[in-house]
Amino acid sequence: MPRPSGLAVGPDGALWCAEIGAGGIARVASGGEVTEFALPDPACRPHAVTVGPDGACWFTAWATGRIGRITEEGQVTEYALPPAPGPSPTAWRSAPTVPCIRPWNTAGSPGSRSREASRDGP
Repeated sequence: MPRPSGLAVGPDGALWCAEIGAGGIARVASGGEVTEFALPDPACRPHAVTVGPDGACWFTAWATGRIGRITEEGQVTEYALPPAPGPSPTAWRSAPTVPCIRPWNTAGSPGSRSREASRDGP
């Protein structure tokens, strides 16, 4: 498993992590079986994983300015974060690092200039 990062325990009891160097998400079952899921853009550099209220895992893809959702079966949905505000929003892209799920079901990244990506789920 190349460079695991941002570990989270999923609702299925498995350990989930981002594979920052490989552009994927990995699931490690309690028995030690590893399942790797490739993301749509292998250069996205996923950074961290958290579990959402919907039971899916959410991750950040900081090289592409996206957050994503992955199911236990490996179905991936990604959401682009809006560009940073200011006089030149294209000069600095959003670079989300750690996903968080707020109590009001808004997914985002606290370290990003773009605070929200989705309200009330996808």
